[in-house]
Amino acid sequence: MERNKVAKKQRGFFDYKNDGNVYVRRWNDSSVVTLASNHLTHLPVGKTKHYPKKLKKRMEVYMPHIVKNYNESMGGVDTMDKILSTLVSRFGNPKRVIEHHIQAIADLRPNRDRTLRELHDELVTHVRSLRALNRDTLGNQFASDIILTLCKRLLPKKILSLWEDKILESEEDPNEVETFFVFLHKQAEIEERVRQDNPKYGRQDRVEIKEKQHRRFNKVLSTSVAPGNRCSICRENHHVEECPLFLKATRPERWTLAKKYRLCFRCLRQGHRSTDCKRSHNSRNVTSVRLHRLLSEDENVQAAEENCTPHGDERSEKSPETTPTDVSEPTNAVRVCANITKDT
Repeated sequence: MERNKVAKKQRGFFDYKNDGNVYVRRWNDSSVVTLASNHLTHLPVGKTKHYPKKLKKRMEVYMPHIVKNYNESMGGVDTMDKILSTLVSRFGNPKRVIEHHIQAIADLRPNRDRTLRELHDELVTHVRSLRALNRDTLGNQFASDIILTLCKRLLPKKILSLWEDKILESEEDPNEVETFFVFLHKQAEIEERVRQDNPKYGRQDRVEIKEKQHRRFNKVLSTSVAPGNRCSICRENHHVEECPLFLKATRPERWTLAKKYRLCFRCLRQGHRSTDCKRSHNSRNVTSVRLHRLLSEDENVQAAEENCTPHGDERSEKSPETTPTDVSEPTNAVRVCANITKDT
């Protein structure tokens, strides 16, 4: 029975139809609900209580078994109606869907990494969706020209030249868009056969990736080893561990500089991380926690750092208690202790 006829019946009325495989039932409640199942029917028929606002009293109405099962397992007919209303408001506007497909074609950009098969499938999906929404290019030359212009700009130059030759040789085509997709499908099959028969394509792609990685690796080495520009902080001809700016900075400031210039925390060089550093952990500049002594917070390392002279000077600083050597003292004099003062 049609929906409008069921709606005129009393509340609880239902009608059904069964072809032996699928059971379809329409039930009149606050609205007409249609449900289908391949294993449930209206039997056994139960009852449910409702409170109509117009009658302002409770009443029992018949409820088919398929509706009862749906309410228990799927959250109820009311929930289904809410979901459907949400979907209709979001996707039920044909103009929005049409704009989406047209904008998707316009947003596509030429891409050498994309195969002709991928390009064909993506374009055909949008065009067929527009056709399903009554926006077919057949019989509409203006729409056909727009779609073709958007699609042709995505073709490689060789494929585009083949298409132009095909158009010049043939007569005026009333369905040029469909002819274009047939042509693109054929070219995609040719491309796939060539790639399958010739393994050089796969090897060529791998070689190009390795060459790009090799060029990036050479750039890293050139920036970290180039003479006259070895210090990453001040760009002077010395290492970071000898840089005056780095040595004058406090330990937190050194950490900030190391992170800013992407230095290895073990050797203070650029181009790699501390986990990949090849400097031995037994080096005198590497602490027990495998950090450079200028970054480590070990107390023993800090004490050793205070006693050593920066910039690689092997001479130790003079003790503050040491008295200066008298100028008038003979050169062959033997000084026993530097802390002994002269008698007045």
